[in-house]
Amino acid sequence: MAAKKKSTTKSIKKTTKKKVAKKMVKKATKKKVAKKAAKKTTKKLAKKASKKKQVKKVVKKATKKKVATSVIKKAAKKPATKATPVATPKPVVAKKKVLKMKPIIQRKLTAFDKKQHKRLLDLRDELIDTTSSLANDTLKSNDGDQSGSGEHTADAGSDAYDREIALNILSKEQDALYEIQQAILRLEQGVYGYCQISGERIPKMRLEYIPFCRLTIVQQERWEAKFGKERFRKPNESGYRGAKLD
Repeated sequence: MAAKKKSTTKSIKKTTKKKVAKKMVKKATKKKVAKKAAKKTTKKLAKKASKKKQVKKVVKKATKKKVATSVIKKAAKKPATKATPVATPKPVVAKKKVLKMKPIIQRKLTAFDKKQHKRLLDLRDELIDTTSSLANDTLKSNDGDQSGSGEHTADAGSDAYDREIALNILSKEQDALYEIQQAILRLEQGVYGYCQISGERIPKMRLEYIPFCRLTIVQQERWEAKFGKERFRKPNESGYRGAKLD
């Protein structure tokens, strides 16, 4: 009996061992199969991903080609743009400096002005006396024998020469008398001592030397450089000939 029990327990142990071994084998095979399936799926996914990347690259290339061809077509359709004309630079013309006259302000007579006024009156009286005496002398010489029959030809020629000199002096004296009279008017109007071109004050030293002067030294030099010995006259004065500085 004891021997039978031992044999049965052995057989049971063997069967249980076989079952356990089969189970282990089945589990191992299942794991292998799962691993193979996982590998296959990963390979498939990797292939799909690579295919997608390739497709994207192909699409990008195609789109780039399409854009390039469309740009080329548009450029070919557009008419050739005309070259913009280059503007030729205008010659630079030097602008003339226009002398702006300073406003002459009317002022009250100063002590210097009063002194100059007296000097001008004295000069006017002296010139009137000299011109009147010269005029009388020339008239007396002309009252004589005009034919010159009783005179020597040389004496007649010298008398004519003397008359010409006297007339020239008279014209100069008359011109100076006019300038003195204009200076007296400027004093009475309160605008004496201003340059009639620039409007600047004439220095006192110049006025003391020429009490009837109209211009500063600078403007006088400019005037003489352009018009020579012709006297300066304002447009509203007698004797104005249109002479004007720029």
